[in-house]
Amino acid sequence: MYTDQELAKKMQSLLINYVFPKPNPRQQDIMTQFSGNNTEIDVRDKLLSGQITENALKAKFKDYWKALSQWFKNNNVSINAITGVKQPQRNGGSATTNPDKIMYDDAILQTNLKINTPEFSVCKAISSQLRFIEHFIKK
Repeated sequence: MYTDQELAKKMQSLLINYVFPKPNPRQQDIMTQFSGNNTEIDVRDKLLSGQITENALKAKFKDYWKALSQWFKNNNVSINAITGVKQPQRNGGSATTNPDKIMYDDAILQTNLKINTPEFSVCKAISSQLRFIEHFIKK
């Protein structure tokens, strides 16, 4: 079983360890620069400003996704089973409010569906992860 907040904190930690450029400043500094500024354009401007190529960022994100998938597996659920309306092993059952459902749909389901397709946008995927983190850590 996992809570939304536990998942959001794990996502935050994994993003910092796998995706954000090294050397990492303090964890709070990274998240502060994206707080409220986490659109796809914001992510593109901050992460693809000459420090890393989009292909390299995609590779880092895929490593993050594998680590997140393993975290779900360790919690007895496949990341492939997560949708906007179904979150197996989530403490309290699946999300019931529209904002929560949308967060799961965008951050988990849509990313999972597109990550290995030509239309995958790494900046959009990171943006949805950041919105999920911000939404659930504040709850």
